[in-house]
Amino acid sequence: MLDIRTMYFLLMLSSVVAGICMLGLKVPPGERRRSAILWGFGSFSVATGLLLIGLRNSIPLWPSAVLGNSLLLWGFLLFYLAFSLLMGRPQQNRSALFIALGYAVIYHFMVTLEVPVRYRITIVSLMLMAVSIGMISVARQPHAANPHTRSARLLVQFFYG
Repeated sequence: MLDIRTMYFLLMLSSVVAGICMLGLKVPPGERRRSAILWGFGSFSVATGLLLIGLRNSIPLWPSAVLGNSLLLWGFLLFYLAFSLLMGRPQQNRSALFIALGYAVIYHFMVTLEVPVRYRITIVSLMLMAVSIGMISVARQPHAANPHTRSARLLVQFFYG
């Protein structure tokens, strides 16, 4: 059986590979290219967050818990922004930035005040669930039915559902 550090390392490695693949895609300039770049940087953010979380008990708590989980959420917010851009939905960069900063501040205080881990996990899960619901709502939009995005819509609905 794999230990938790090995699982975090494998997830981190797969996120790095996904980021490299997304940044290496040959897509025409414009919205689709910007979407691939955002998704690639989201993958790198998730990978860095997973690495920090996986190093828990080997590095100080703040970088592992607060920075690691904040980077994880930021990566998923970048996925949401990339997918919204691909689907032709208006960008909500400011909202995503405020959500990420607010989450980091809340999580910082939860760690500083030594809130039990189960409650911190609940907060992380709720934030990731909110991003997932956002992804599904973008994927279900009827105007996003062009042939270039059909498989992306189905994949997102399946994965985030």
